[in-house]
Amino acid sequence: MVWVIILINYKLIGQRIKQSRMKKKITQEKLAEKLNVSPEYCSKIECGKVKINLQRLSQISLISDEKIEFLISGTVVETKEYLKDDIANVINSLPSDKIDAILEIAKIISKLGN
Repeated sequence: MVWVIILINYKLIGQRIKQSRMKKKITQEKLAEKLNVSPEYCSKIECGKVKINLQRLSQISLISDEKIEFLISGTVVETKEYLKDDIANVINSLPSDKIDAILEIAKIISKLGN
């Protein structure tokens, strides 16, 4: 069994929430009202003192008009190009017969989309 430990930096998430809230000119009080929580709770979120769940993060994302992936990681992948380097690295490490097989699979998949 393999255990994966994922470290979540709630302080950074809180900072991004605050940044997004301020960019939209929303006060903590207004955000708290929309989330149906206390302003003190919003302050704790923004300080990283609360382990915010995905449902609450999703609500904040909608209110602040910010992508949830930005709130979590600080980045947003908006292009289909983001995997090309990873795919190329995998393909370059394969023998030619497997590359031929991948090409045939890719052709089949591309026909499914049409």
